[in-house]
Amino acid sequence: MIRLFLVLVLLGNFYSCKSQTKSHTSIQKAVEVFATDSFFTGAGIGIMVSDVNSGKTLAHYNENICFTPASTQKLITTAATLEELGGDYQFKTRVGYDGKIENGILHGNLIIKGFGDPSLSSKYFKNQPDFCTQLVDKLLKLKIHTITGQIKFDTSYFKANIPRTWIWEDIGNYYGTVPHPINYRDNYYTIYFNSGEPDSQTNIASVDPPSTGLSFDNRVVSSEVNRDLAYIFGGNTSHSRRIEGSIPKNRRNFAVKGAMLQPELALLHDIHENLKEAKILIHNKKIVSNLYNN
Repeated sequence: MIRLFLVLVLLGNFYSCKSQTKSHTSIQKAVEVFATDSFFTGAGIGIMVSDVNSGKTLAHYNENICFTPASTQKLITTAATLEELGGDYQFKTRVGYDGKIENGILHGNLIIKGFGDPSLSSKYFKNQPDFCTQLVDKLLKLKIHTITGQIKFDTSYFKANIPRTWIWEDIGNYYGTVPHPINYRDNYYTIYFNSGEPDSQTNIASVDPPSTGLSFDNRVVSSEVNRDLAYIFGGNTSHSRRIEGSIPKNRRNFAVKGAMLQPELALLHDIHENLKEAKILIHNKKIVSNLYNN
């Protein structure tokens, strides 16, 4: 929130100064007034304003001090992606099958291969058609009512890794999600807690999606503090997650979000639910697939 505030105020000051005078002195003064505002007492601020065409510095403040870039690093990765892939690039997720289709029966496996598409059931792509619905609609158009094999995922496009420099407190929580070949629901799950009187043990009411492949060791207690102070600990070397800290007292279904280890498990659950609703049977027989490389 503060970071966004910084950007908006700085841009507002910049354009306000530009409309009044084009001198670098005015821009520099606006930056200094902004950076030394009492609102930021105790904060570390570094600013560099440059002309993107000439590269000339227009204003600066603590420009040579090293700061942790945090989420501003996303600007660099976004710019690099646009430069390399272009603004019209579209990620893909391929769906295929092995075996053969006869009389409405797929004698084989349904195979889904991921290429890093971030949009599958993402809250950031609300206009994107639902993947599970599209998949079921396609099966119905092919008049498939039975699948003898399994739903398999090919995640060989790249290996999902947690950066080794990330701190332990971050990697189990929703803001510690990493890209996967198959991304689903923004790669996070939500644990819903019920809390009671202060310092009492909380209970896990439910987990959404229910199929995460993870087990949870709940150490979260109720607190007088009206803030989410619960943290999920665990990385890519274990399917166990330990949750410590506190949540506000006397709450029902208090949400705490964590990073998925295998997003495809959540997708598999939702596909099965959609198949069941569409009355498409899946026998889950183990059929060796020559298309599945994982």
